[in-house]
Amino acid sequence: MMFITRPQSYRASLLPLLVSVLAACSYEGGSSHGAAGVNESVDVSDWEEIAEKATAASVVKGEALFQMCTGCHSFEEGEPSPAGPGLFGFAGRRVGSLEAYPYTQALANSTERWTVSHFDAFIASPYDVYPGTGMAFSGLKNELDRQALIAFIGARLSEP
Repeated sequence: MMFITRPQSYRASLLPLLVSVLAACSYEGGSSHGAAGVNESVDVSDWEEIAEKATAASVVKGEALFQMCTGCHSFEEGEPSPAGPGLFGFAGRRVGSLEAYPYTQALANSTERWTVSHFDAFIASPYDVYPGTGMAFSGLKNELDRQALIAFIGARLSEP
């Protein structure tokens, strides 16, 4: 993915904040599906890179695209999701590992983590990545739209 970079001063202030927020958010404690535990390192460097390189325009476009996700997914900590699993702290988390969410076997049995590349493939075509998924979304085929959505999510992960 290629993104036009923001001014250096903005990136410099965003990166430390993103690292601390992601570290705090990535643990979903106690999952029987093997979510990242307290002593397990979760690599979110790819999400950090996206947040660092995202343009304001791509984040705004991604925010508009994210509206189609909100019918099923919440993004705020503790906010219930209407149909799908909550997305708070999902970066780097093991797929299908959010405690108390009834995943299909396709996701519950996954050993993948939500990296940028895995998420990109998944939102391009959920059924190709996880045949049998219960996600009622056929995919976001346009690569630039996926990049914008990922940029928005990366930027959201950096918010306090």
